[in-house]
Amino acid sequence: MKVLSFIFRVLALLLLISIWIYSLYCYTIFPESIPVHFNFNGTPDRFGNKLTIILLPIISTFVFFVLSFALNFSMKESSYTKDKKINENFKPIHLLYFNYLKFIIQLIFLEIIISTHLIVLQKTNSLLPGFNITLLTFIFIPTFYYAYKAIKSNN
Repeated sequence: MKVLSFIFRVLALLLLISIWIYSLYCYTIFPESIPVHFNFNGTPDRFGNKLTIILLPIISTFVFFVLSFALNFSMKESSYTKDKKINENFKPIHLLYFNYLKFIIQLIFLEIIISTHLIVLQKTNSLLPGFNITLLTFIFIPTFYYAYKAIKSNN
């Protein structure tokens, strides 16, 4: 599990770097008005200045560091009360889940930027098909599993 966790951590960092590079590239080629918000069907419902494409890597970086901080803080013994410590058997799942979450969130941000680029190029008119189902599947199912394991480890 440690190897898989490490792989997710490295992939998340590589995706974050890719998001910055790709966003800066898109900023240089985009017209002044781009899609900045999508409805539930994935269709753009609001347009704005191309500068907003730079907000995605900023938000993505913020989320990456918040999750990293939360993981590091939660793995320290001092973050728990003296009578309640994290179960040693649960630590690998905890580490894997947070690194997986960092990876998936970076992937989602990259997908939004790619979709925006394709819409600007007029190759599509919405987010990639199945975006909402993918989002639900890759975030909520592992989260429910993680919660189940967390509850089970406390018993």
